[in-house]
Amino acid sequence: MKRQILAVICLTILALFLGAFSAICAEIDNHSQLMKYYENFINEKIAKCHSKAQLKDSKSVHLQSCAAKEIKKATFLSENKEMLIQEMVKRDIGMKQYKIEYFLNKKFYESNGTFKRKI
Repeated sequence: MKRQILAVICLTILALFLGAFSAICAEIDNHSQLMKYYENFINEKIAKCHSKAQLKDSKSVHLQSCAAKEIKKATFLSENKEMLIQEMVKRDIGMKQYKIEYFLNKKFYESNGTFKRKI
């Protein structure tokens, strides 16, 4: 009887340990997938910025200034990609496009000193 109880207790502990271990593995896998998603998102954003930067040769002064801003944004995203990814994971931004866009734009404008906080 004692052996059966001991066996049940050991199996229960083993099952709990394996369950926790699989949850940790799943969390690590989700973490790496999320980081890859953010990296791809930022790479696409950089490509879009480079595409818009082609307007620098436009005759319109407004389009030239927009192109200059996009060049700065592409440079910022390229130079700070790892830091941005780590911070998005840390802040649990999620996978919603508008949240990622907001975060990246906010960081870009904060880095240029043009972001003003509402009080």
